[in-house]
Amino acid sequence: FMVDKITAVIKDGINE
Repeated sequence: FMVDKITAVIKDGINE
């Protein structure tokens, strides 16, 4: 499970 990749996507969404 690539949690790091998912976290990056979520962080990018919050940063948007």
